[in-house]
Amino acid sequence: MKTGMLGDVTFEVNDQTYRTIRNLTRSTKANYSTHNLIGKTGILEFTGVDPETISFEILFSAWFGENPETWRKKLDKMLRNGKAVYFVLGTAPIGDKWVLEDVQYATEFYYKDGTPADYRATINLKEYN
Repeated sequence: MKTGMLGDVTFEVNDQTYRTIRNLTRSTKANYSTHNLIGKTGILEFTGVDPETISFEILFSAWFGENPETWRKKLDKMLRNGKAVYFVLGTAPIGDKWVLEDVQYATEFYYKDGTPADYRATINLKEYN
């Protein structure tokens, strides 16, 4: 069953694969400028809002029917192309479009030839306006 997607990276769970996200966080930040006053406390002025960010983890594991390297290459291509994509959970898109700001990969298991058998990817998205 498909549970969501980020561009062409699908999140799904079925009898042959398990590829779903965890530890999703969503963040928004307001910006303020400080106007300094001689001998007094500065005055804050609201100057806008940064683009929203989303972070989550996803496990690509050979033990769950995945080829981890295939998914790492897809994410790498998405990051390098800077293409804005939709992020969907369930059937509803989250916000509008997002860009892949950075990805970190952690590997716990390797095949005897040194090839990674899994990647735990931490994905950071930024809202694209």
